[in-house]
Amino acid sequence: MFSYFAFRRFQPLILLLLGAGFFIPADQALSLTNEQAQAFSAEYMKGCLQGVSQFGLDPEKGEQYCRCTLNNLLQLPDEKLQSLGQLSEEQIKQDSAIQNAINSCVSTYIKPGE
Repeated sequence: MFSYFAFRRFQPLILLLLGAGFFIPADQALSLTNEQAQAFSAEYMKGCLQGVSQFGLDPEKGEQYCRCTLNNLLQLPDEKLQSLGQLSEEQIKQDSAIQNAINSCVSTYIKPGE
């Protein structure tokens, strides 16, 4: 398990990404189309890589982290993925599925024991 410090290092980046409002607003009754998934992926990677740069993180490791979190987020149910842009920061922090999708990728950036 990673230390609390390791998680805290990424928390601002995580909240920047999930709270930025660049997620696709879509009808909750519809599932994501390929076009919506591609648009989500492109916007997520753009925002994530900007966050990596803004926080002065290693670009290569940051890109790996962004791709990992994107892949995990795309595994969430469509309804949850579509609602991300509407969730408050507190709701994002309390949603175990979203947190698991993000936290499971910390190892792509931080070596165990750091």
